[in-house]
Amino acid sequence: MDRTRRTLKQFREAIQSNQVAFPQPAPKFACQCRPEIQWRAAELFLIHGWTCSRLAARYGVTRGRIWWFVRSWLDRAMALGYLQDIRPVEITAASANHKGALAGAAMPLPSQLPPAAVAANHPLHVG
Repeated sequence: MDRTRRTLKQFREAIQSNQVAFPQPAPKFACQCRPEIQWRAAELFLIHGWTCSRLAARYGVTRGRIWWFVRSWLDRAMALGYLQDIRPVEITAASANHKGALAGAAMPLPSQLPPAAVAANHPLHVG
């Protein structure tokens, strides 16, 4: 599906299913209306699954205004390249066999020794 034609719900589903990369932290676009709310509304809606009604009650605006905040943020983020489609990885027969061989092999864990003591008169001693 063409990403410019996605609805807000489709964007949320694509982001939550790792089909679209979401920037972390979410960028603030100063040239947008109410930027201090807009990026938070976009993150809460797209990442955390809040509804427009819940966001509207939180910020004291209408549901339509929240929809506009999120849509404007999405459009700006797409235009600036913050949102990227994640292509599915194609698994070939050779790579599938390779993964199977690795899964059956026991991998030894590296031993971890405690840090060596440093003498009190040594330059690296912290005391």
